[in-house]
Amino acid sequence: MRETFSDRIGIGLAWLLTTLVPLAACGQSFPLTYTPITIPMRDANNLAADLWYAPPAPTAKPVILIQTPYNRKLYRLGTVPGYAGSPFPLSTNYNYVVVDWRGFYGSAGAAVPGYNRGLDGYDCVEWIATQPWSNGRVGTWGSSALGLIQYQTAFQHPPHLTCCNIQVMYFQTRYDSYYYGGDYRLEQASGRSQLGFIDTNGILAHPDYDNYWRVVEALSDTPQQMAVPSLIVGGWFDHTPDSVLLAYAELQTNCAPAVLGKQWFIFGPWTHGGLGDAQQGILNFPNTTNLFELELSYWDYFLRDQTNNAWASQPFVQFYQGGENVWVDERSWPGTSDWAGVTRIPQTLYFRAAGQLAAEPPGAGESPDSFDYDPNDPTPSFGGARFTPSDPSVPDGPLDESTNIETRADVLVYSTAVLTNDIRLNATNLVVTLQVSSDRTDTDFAVRLTDVYPDGRSVILVQGIRRARFRDSLSTEQLMTPGVVYSIPVQLQNLAWTFRAGHRLRLVISSANYPMYDRNLNDGGPMYTNGTPLVAHNTIYHDATRVSRFDFQVLPDDLDADQMPDLWEADNFGTLLRDGSDDFDGDGFSDLNEYFAGTQPTNAASRLRIENISYPSATDLVITWQSASNRTYDVLAASGSLATPFLPVATNLPATPPLNTLHLAPPAVTPAYFRVSTKP
Repeated sequence: MRETFSDRIGIGLAWLLTTLVPLAACGQSFPLTYTPITIPMRDANNLAADLWYAPPAPTAKPVILIQTPYNRKLYRLGTVPGYAGSPFPLSTNYNYVVVDWRGFYGSAGAAVPGYNRGLDGYDCVEWIATQPWSNGRVGTWGSSALGLIQYQTAFQHPPHLTCCNIQVMYFQTRYDSYYYGGDYRLEQASGRSQLGFIDTNGILAHPDYDNYWRVVEALSDTPQQMAVPSLIVGGWFDHTPDSVLLAYAELQTNCAPAVLGKQWFIFGPWTHGGLGDAQQGILNFPNTTNLFELELSYWDYFLRDQTNNAWASQPFVQFYQGGENVWVDERSWPGTSDWAGVTRIPQTLYFRAAGQLAAEPPGAGESPDSFDYDPNDPTPSFGGARFTPSDPSVPDGPLDESTNIETRADVLVYSTAVLTNDIRLNATNLVVTLQVSSDRTDTDFAVRLTDVYPDGRSVILVQGIRRARFRDSLSTEQLMTPGVVYSIPVQLQNLAWTFRAGHRLRLVISSANYPMYDRNLNDGGPMYTNGTPLVAHNTIYHDATRVSRFDFQVLPDDLDADQMPDLWEADNFGTLLRDGSDDFDGDGFSDLNEYFAGTQPTNAASRLRIENISYPSATDLVITWQSASNRTYDVLAASGSLATPFLPVATNLPATPPLNTLHLAPPAVTPAYFRVSTKP
């Protein structure tokens, strides 16, 4: 929806229209004041904007510029949904200018077809720098479309632009932004079209990766134009994580020489519209709600010269390893600050009979699995990396697929056995290779990767799809011969996720994920035109000569090589940034010694473990335990069963490190259970 009127107001009258609004963000509730302003453009048009500042009157400060196509007035109401940029990080150290894009809402009257909005960004920055409420330094902020225009603005090199803070967006126009595995990204393209960002007719005219896309990608691949520091933020459950990762990699190595080494990257367990939130779908992720604080620290460093603040030691790369729920950064692996340079180990799981995924490849004679796909009733999209700006209520992110998806007749499910060891999946190349046949000349194969919890929830993490006619190349269409077996590679989105012991890793196979991706009519005719939907009988093979497999990469158990397993550190400290010589609980045992001793480093009372229980004779029971100094101990016993109370059998025993020994008369009732407790 766009406004059809202009709400431009002369600057001379703006101060009379000041309104006090409590704009809450990131737990902050103090009010900012806004006043409507207009910003002149070089072509004699004007853009509508709001200036936000701390009352009673604006003073010269650094300014954060936010350019939005989603109606700046939503900020006045405090109702900005996440996909539209969310409430911005608030600080009285900054003034904020929120501008309606040319052609949108208050700036509808400035519409000029094909106009370069980067020029508008340049004009906004330079006009702001001349205002009495600006100190001449301007930063930019925003996500999605608000991130794209930051790139467009920065690439025009406005002299007073100091830094950018770009979230869930990339700068290159890419084929895979609209076609994933050769399949039209219906939901994403429709959403962008409804917002007025694209013309889908032009995109649908080029369903192959042809010269049109090669030229568009080459012309828009300009990381060398980034000449200011940038902070790039992404999310594992976003709908374009791979493109954001690629954009950062290019900026890190190919930006302007003056800002090499001044590009930062934060990747959290967030959806497109849920940046900085702990709750994503049905999961809650600890230590993920301080994004605004980090962004303010970044601005303070570059816009206020606070070079001794937290940003001075901020790692260039940090990502969230879901499942073990810990932030990992470049200090956790040696030799590189590049996301792609993280140490990884390749692994493979094989499709097996009876819906199994196993580390052992299949043998001869395993029967294939089949299902029927009906385009009139396609397997629906549910959760995952969806983009539905016209209906933000559509559930996305990690949701349970076990009932409404995995129970369908047009779905095959392959799962590992219950894991006895953790799988620390951390992948830049997640590929499911399916050996398939169909009774039709074209069809799709869709894959969802889920984490199956002990309670049965099958939580979607990432997904991918491949159109069979594009099985060998996205540039060349080759129809299938019915009944012939083909190899179909399905690329999944990048992911950092740990499947914990007690869980299962699952792949869900279907021939649709609709309306996230457009349905295949199975008729082999021209794509995305009217046709007759045909039911396809599709088969997955997994035997010694037709091997279906899942190739991925995992992190080593001890990425930071400190002798303490990363998962143990994550579970106990919530971080990998512990030196083994540290003493987290101050009990005199180093963290490393606590690990080797099997004690809990987060509990100062956990200074011991029972080493041995023995019967040297029929009248002598000996208990030996390891302990620390300056403690005393009680020994407790329960007889008969663990349900009976533990009662003290010896109290206030002195410490005799490193081992303590107690001699007791054997209990009259067996079995007997013993505990040792510490006292200060």
